[in-house]
Amino acid sequence: MAWGRAGRLRPLVLKPAHARANRVEYRGKALSAWWRILPLGDEEGFTVEHAPAGHGPVVIELRANRAPVLRDGTLAWGRLRYGKLWVTDARGRVLPARLTASGRRIFLRLNVAHARYPIRVDPLVWIQQEVTPSNGSGSDLFGTSVAVSGTSALVGAPYQTVGSNTYQGVAYPSRGGG
Repeated sequence: MAWGRAGRLRPLVLKPAHARANRVEYRGKALSAWWRILPLGDEEGFTVEHAPAGHGPVVIELRANRAPVLRDGTLAWGRLRYGKLWVTDARGRVLPARLTASGRRIFLRLNVAHARYPIRVDPLVWIQQEVTPSNGSGSDLFGTSVAVSGTSALVGAPYQTVGSNTYQGVAYPSRGGG
């Protein structure tokens, strides 16, 4: 793991700080890394306490055990996903950020111009799941409406034929959990 300004990354040494409830945190001199366990995935985050030396975007570099595939700003290793990057400053202002990869290296690039520190960097880690109807067809419009609560979902198919009732519609329950 490294961090700094683009072109001037330095190794980051993190020490275990504390674990509380569903969160564990590791602290460095100017950057902390933390994890929270949530119902729909694991949330990894970073808190940048102050700006590193230099100018330009702040970059956090992570290393993976194998190279991911980049799809629409999300990294994928099979069903495992890493993305939905959300970065805010101390005022709650959303900062522009990009997620990129090169081989096994992952880069979180943060545009910190005019930002007030500390900065919260908040990507999400999740398992991609697929819900399919047990007896549907392409014209049922499966997934037109979806309701999610915790790890459960209700997926609608408004044009599903039930018995002799054409376009009666049906809602399929799904229970998540990985």
